[in-house]
Amino acid sequence: MRVDLALALASVVARGCSSAGERPDAAGTDATARTDGAVAGLDAGLPTNCVFPDAMVSADATVFVGDGGWHATSYHGHLGIPLPGGLLGGSLTVPVTVNGVSGPPLLVDTGSPVTYIAPGLFHGSGVVTGSGVVSTLGIGGITLTSATVVGDDAAGGGGLGGNLGSDFLCQFVTTFDFRCRMLSLGGPYPAVGVLSPGSSVPLVLRGGGVPLPGTSTVLDQPTRIVVTATLEGTPHALILDTGNAFTLLMPTLYNQLTADGRAQLSVQDPLVDTSLVPATRIRSVSVGGAEVSDVTAFAMPAAVVTSVQQEFTTTIDGILGVNFLREFLVTADYPGATLTFERYVLEDHIHDEFVRVGVMIDSDGGSGYVVSQVFADSDASRVSPPIAVGEPVFSVDGHTLAGLPLDEADTLLRGAMGETRAVGLTHRTVNLTVTSLLPPALAAP
Repeated sequence: MRVDLALALASVVARGCSSAGERPDAAGTDATARTDGAVAGLDAGLPTNCVFPDAMVSADATVFVGDGGWHATSYHGHLGIPLPGGLLGGSLTVPVTVNGVSGPPLLVDTGSPVTYIAPGLFHGSGVVTGSGVVSTLGIGGITLTSATVVGDDAAGGGGLGGNLGSDFLCQFVTTFDFRCRMLSLGGPYPAVGVLSPGSSVPLVLRGGGVPLPGTSTVLDQPTRIVVTATLEGTPHALILDTGNAFTLLMPTLYNQLTADGRAQLSVQDPLVDTSLVPATRIRSVSVGGAEVSDVTAFAMPAAVVTSVQQEFTTTIDGILGVNFLREFLVTADYPGATLTFERYVLEDHIHDEFVRVGVMIDSDGGSGYVVSQVFADSDASRVSPPIAVGEPVFSVDGHTLAGLPLDEADTLLRGAMGETRAVGLTHRTVNLTVTSLLPPALAAP
């Protein structure tokens, strides 16, 4: 399972986002299920009630943005058409073309100020290492012309060709549909299966004003969405980040929450092979009227703490990740400075990452998977001979893992408490029990 514990910071100038100002809470009083939208097609791999509207096409539009040394940029195409994508670590990914060349999908990442492209994964696109301009960047029915991107092969891999940053997203009313794996840019999103009108809070952009790592270039305008999130009754300022699988907390706050003796779990940090990151459960997290119980949170790694503290002059207590956001259809109305959360009626897309068998898996660098961690005190830790980190994992309950996306492969290792999974390893199959590796937080005193 991919856990993005890094706050992405680009090594080039980032075009800032500007919002129209703060708006008051627009939450309604009576939520009803939203059922508008015409069904034109249904992907058999998606949950039920996920639709492709057949009449959500607006007129072509051309809007020019960018100044202060940036190349003039424009987009044209049809706004408001949901773009089918995928999931990686719970985060949305979308297919793109760069100068007409297709490559792996990009991670949709509000936590990155710029858009990254891995040149080696878009052969023939003309993208080079470093900051540059591509003639066209195509995302669904929209084509951005003269688009500034950052070429960096380190941004690719693991099924990704880079990330789609806030420099692109902030030009639109951007809707993130985690359940149906879709992204919508502009226009009203024709979602079904959500409680409407939902809960709205002001969309506030913060950050910027500091040199980016390794350069003298200053990120002179804010790009980070900062929300006031109430954690167990106390308000805190968190960065909303669609590129982070989990919620991260500053070490001081994390230690305050865990001082009551609640359960913790040490999880392998995929960015540092020898590092374990502590995780726990938060009893409740809410933004406006949008509330989620038993949210998994990690202590923020030192490198991320440093990045946040360098960029913000005001106190930031953490990062609000996809394990909170996925409970809602999230709309970031950048032009209108409003952030809206509409809760899904069905939660069939949500699978607790730590109600699972006692192993974690990761890519073997190709199309297969290997064990990346064996959790102590799980039955997986008591198998004889021991399950080794790095040992190939070929199947789960007879389903071959090779070629599956990481999220799909990892989901096979989760389930209901007490279920068993037959895990196919090298020359053997072991039966492992699904347990809660990270129990719920203690009840409030």
